[in-house]
Amino acid sequence: MKLVITHLTRMGYPRVCVAGIEPVSGRYIRPVTGREEPLTLDAVHSGLLRLGQVIELGPCRVGGRPPEVEDCWFSLGKAQVVEQLSPKAFWSRLEASAQGSLAEVFGEGLRPHRTTLALPAGTGRASLGDLRVEGLRLRVEVHQNQASLRAHFRVSDCPDELSVAVVDLRFYKAWGSCGYRLDVGKVNWVNRALRSSRAILSVGLSRAKALGGQEPLHWLQVNGVHLESDPLWAH
Repeated sequence: MKLVITHLTRMGYPRVCVAGIEPVSGRYIRPVTGREEPLTLDAVHSGLLRLGQVIELGPCRVGGRPPEVEDCWFSLGKAQVVEQLSPKAFWSRLEASAQGSLAEVFGEGLRPHRTTLALPAGTGRASLGDLRVEGLRLRVEVHQNQASLRAHFRVSDCPDELSVAVVDLRFYKAWGSCGYRLDVGKVNWVNRALRSSRAILSVGLSRAKALGGQEPLHWLQVNGVHLESDPLWAH
């Protein structure tokens, strides 16, 4: 199975998550490995996992449950790079896949939670997609001396502006040997570019987790910020 990588996100250091689009069918795929073969920064640094790259996953076994219907188990050691798409070709792929509303991506089940949206655990028709948005800007927030990044934007089927956590790996640097650190310079560069460039967001739903003692939910997150002017961030 081939995959065009459109989502590359940070998880607990040094783990990463990768996802993208199967070129022929257009369906979304999230490659998943076993505990003995985790996806980490090593796979990124080796050149195997890069945005806009087409990779051959080899034999796969679909094993996802709602909303993570895109989960596909594979062997990291059997994956190979096929080609790297040009910025123009990558943007064309995103445009062809992007939807204009959250309901088109995830279905009707998302519900407001403060400034963002979430789904009840184990529900939903999908957990990955690409989204056309308006008024996108990024904002760094600091809580308990820890910086985090949120995307503020509007989308057609939501009356209020959303503020959604950003986990795009390109905004983060490995910090020592124990964690990720937000690259504020990269945030500022993207905000400047957004003044004159359209953007498409790769969006996803987190694995179910409970916050503040409440019921577990799948939280909306931004997996990738893609600029028409520089979709592969080649600056």
